[in-house]
Amino acid sequence: MFSNIINKSPDENNDKVNVESYTNSPLVVCDINRFSIVILEYKGTIEVNFDETKSSDFNILFLCPGEIFRIKDYKHVTVVSFDEMSPLKKVYGFDYAYGNIDKLFPLTNQNYKSIKEQVKKLNTLITEKHLEWNKKAFSVIEEIFKLSPTYSDNPNNSQLPLVYSFVSSVHEHYTMYHQISYYANLLEITSKGITEKFYKEGLLNPHAFIKNRILVEVKRQLIYTDKSIKIICFDVGFNDPAYFSRFFKKNVGMTMKEFRVKYNAGFN
Repeated sequence: MFSNIINKSPDENNDKVNVESYTNSPLVVCDINRFSIVILEYKGTIEVNFDETKSSDFNILFLCPGEIFRIKDYKHVTVVSFDEMSPLKKVYGFDYAYGNIDKLFPLTNQNYKSIKEQVKKLNTLITEKHLEWNKKAFSVIEEIFKLSPTYSDNPNNSQLPLVYSFVSSVHEHYTMYHQISYYANLLEITSKGITEKFYKEGLLNPHAFIKNRILVEVKRQLIYTDKSIKIICFDVGFNDPAYFSRFFKKNVGMTMKEFRVKYNAGFN
């Protein structure tokens, strides 16, 4: 049986910052309204956005709303989450964490311990709830950003800041805009310029990134909702259900009905 953080609905009474801990039991993390930081002590195979990947002894993941993390055997997982409307989106380090094509990052033993100390501070703030505790909690999360590999491994003169801004913007707008040109205009650069910067950094083609983000959301809805394929089509910004069905089959290798049957049998 999986412990699930799936498809949460907005709740005006929800705290702006949450901390939850899990041990041993299989776990699925997928929150459609919150950004999540997953701190993981486990060496083995995990699943992020339906792709299997290998984790080291200590790891950190940054999940945008709707992204999915699954694990069956592990020692300890901590999930820190905050609302998608949070002012943390304007903090330096946010784009480096959530604007990354990669999701999983190994931590040194020392960094892991330092991040866990910050989590303890968060738990204290959440429990005591003194005046302006949320603002103080944001400062602690900003410190977690600074302690993560995404923050320290990026030189100031690199092309990466623009790439991260592009990726972060895609996560925010992909259900409405599928063309590179929209994001190029948003970032005041040409479509060719974005593609060249991705190429220089050895990253996934930006068009492929947009496509993959759409597919993750389609898969999430197929597995974790009972929405019809037609409704999902409109949810992710397609106007033609027939074209949408061809798009999915071409990129996944099976129809949406086949995917739903296959993964409903093994994911829940």
